[in-house]
Amino acid sequence: MADEANKWEDPIVKEVRDIREQIAAEHNHDLRALCKYLQAREQQEHRKLVIRPPRRPDVPKTARR
Repeated sequence: MADEANKWEDPIVKEVRDIREQIAAEHNHDLRALCKYLQAREQQEHRKLVIRPPRRPDVPKTARR
């Protein structure tokens, strides 16, 4: 097992995780309350939601039957 003292930590990942924990704590780690909050923020952003149709993966002809 790796020594914890030698573990490198990405500062951006740490910041994102800290913010995620802060937001979750503000909503008492209640998933419904958190989803409601995030949906309200989406509405405030006024960003256009892009939905793309599903694509079939590229499969080589040799793999087809």
